[in-house]
Amino acid sequence: FQKKMGIISELFQWIPIGCAAGFVVVTYFYTLEEEWLLKLNNLLSGRIEISKTAFDMYDIKLFGQFIPEIGNGYTVEFRPNYFFLDDSYVRILLEYGVILFVVVLMMFTVIMRQAKNRNDFLLVICVVCLVVQSIMEHHLINVAYNSIMLALFAKSNAIMQIDRR
Repeated sequence: FQKKMGIISELFQWIPIGCAAGFVVVTYFYTLEEEWLLKLNNLLSGRIEISKTAFDMYDIKLFGQFIPEIGNGYTVEFRPNYFFLDDSYVRILLEYGVILFVVVLMMFTVIMRQAKNRNDFLLVICVVCLVVQSIMEHHLINVAYNSIMLALFAKSNAIMQIDRR
């Protein structure tokens, strides 16, 4: 089991970068002429189209920028001028900038490597689920919703016991 999970973890450690890069590239090059992109956008509830609008309206900056958003939070009424970046990767890239975007991706890659090195396969699977879900959710860097980020600064019980010896 550990040998197979080690191989899978080796591949999974690159999923944070793959999800982020994949979604940003697909969004940046989104066009109404590609049928598969329209189907993917439909599958993701229009998130690609809204993110593409953000790319068209705002430039990518080193330290980010303010992007006014209008969402449907706390209401059941329809808002015709809805504009809310509901995916973490485009939100981080445009609102917080390239530097934080790279730091966040490096942080999750380090968490994955640390978990893989100490055979913490449950953490690997949790991070994979989190980064895939972040394509459709904007809470990746919100600690109240994502406490997995704290794993970067944590030691597992097994490592602490080895350190004490």
